[in-house]
Amino acid sequence: VEAVLRKLHEDTFGPRLPWAPEGRRWHAGFTHLVGYGAGYYGYAWCRGLSAQVWRSAFSRDPLDRDAGERLRRAVLAPGNARDPREMLEDLLDGEALSLDAYADQILGDAAGAGDADSGR
Repeated sequence: VEAVLRKLHEDTFGPRLPWAPEGRRWHAGFTHLVGYGAGYYGYAWCRGLSAQVWRSAFSRDPLDRDAGERLRRAVLAPGNARDPREMLEDLLDGEALSLDAYADQILGDAAGAGDADSGR
């Protein structure tokens, strides 16, 4: 199997990407596939929720004291004592969590509009 994979690798990549040193079996392991997907999904979900919080609570005035106090009371003060979904929905005055703001942000980035709505 090793010889077949080596030939396939060399035929595909040539000298641009040399074959791994003897004794290394990169093709038999899946460490490059484990963990990253879940971590990235978590990152993307958090970015989506933060885009919704930004749009709903802070986009009009990032320094609004009332919005900051709502964030403190609804999310920061309870810490890990409440379900995160409930805390965010309280902060958003019952608005259902969605990824619409994140999708708008991504589509704006793809169109070259930048992150005008994200606060960056």
